[in-house]
This record gives sequence, C-alpha cells and structure tokens, in this order.
Amino acid sequence: MLMQSPAPLTVLGLVALATTAIVCGDTAGKLLTGAGVQPLFVAWSRFALAALLLFWMLGLRPTGLGRLLDWRLILRAALIVGAIASILTALRTEPIANVFGAFFIGPIVAYVLSALLLGERVSWARTVMLALGFAGVLLVVRPGGEMGTGMIFAVLAGTLYGSYLAATRWLTAFYPPPFLLGSQLLIGAVLLLPAGLASIPASTDLRVSRSP
Repeated sequence: MLMQSPAPLTVLGLVALATTAIVCGDTAGKLLTGAGVQPLFVAWSRFALAALLLFWMLGLRPTGLGRLLDWRLILRAALIVGAIASILTALRTEPIANVFGAFFIGPIVAYVLSALLLGERVSWARTVMLALGFAGVLLVVRPGGEMGTGMIFAVLAGTLYGSYLAATRWLTAFYPPPFLLGSQLLIGAVLLLPAGLASIPASTDLRVSRSP
C-alpha cells in the first residue's frame, strides 16, 4: 500500500512548528552563552537531553544501536552538530535577527546540493526566489571588512545546515524519519561529549545580564 502524502496545510503547520522550535532553542542558547556558558556545552546539552527524553519514542532500541555505526548517519549527525555549535558561537556576539538572516543560506545550499547530488528538479521560480534570498543574506552578512567573526560562524552554520538537509533527504530512502531524528540526537550527544564535559560551567562562572 502506498503511503499518502500529508496535506499541504499539515506540512505548513509542521514547518512553522519546527521553525518556531528552532528559534526558541537558539534564543535559549543565546541567553545561556550570554550568561557565560560555553557554546559547546549548550550544544551538547541540547543533544543529550533530547536523546534521553525521546530515546524510546523514536524507534531506538538497544538491539538496533549497531545501525548507528552507518557512516552516512554519522556524517549527517556531524553536519547538524557543526551547525548548532556554529550558530551558538555566532549568537554570542551577534543579534539573533542578523544570525538568522545569514542562516538563510541553508536552504540555498540544500537546493543546490539536492540538484547536483540527488538529481532533484530545478525550477526557474525556485531559483529566482532563492537568488532573492541570497541577495538578502549578502545585505545582512556584508562580506568584506565589516564582516565580524560572529557572522562568519552564522554563514558556516547555514552552510552546514543546508548540507544536513540534503543528507536528510538522501537518507529518507533508507531509514524512517523517527529513526533519523533519534540517530542524530544520540550520535550528536556522543560526538559532543568530550567538548561538553570539558566545558561544564561552574556556578561561579555564570553571570546575569542586567539592563543599565
């Protein structure tokens, strides 16, 4: 039996929910890094807590953990780990609006990689819209002498995220979505474990930002 595609409104609602969750998570990350917590610890805690909370809900069982050694899953998880670590680093010094403006390069990267590597259809309408989006990215990033380190990390985060989206599209032919989500959480937590343990904040390191 063929699975029916979800209704457009359902897809739109899920995209809106996912985007809102990403913004909320990154806002919390900015507050934490602003209080003195290291970005890599924040990134590790996000993966580790999510893996603990969702482990049994996402189709991960001890008998199937050997599948997590698939290099494709590890590559995909490393891409999202790099994206989150980079965006949290960018948020330490840049406003959220600027970081997400630069982060929009992600869909452009995903679009190009999907066309080149996965053979997905390219349309003029999508190309023009993404070109306009890229022009907006350039306005925010302002490459050149005015481009700060934070914006470099924001662009890197978007590039890695776009690559992660293309890898997700690639691997949906081999693994169900719940398993893909669970694998990236667990593998991401393992990849970030050394950096997370090395940057555990002491209570004396935290500082509370106060308005003047």
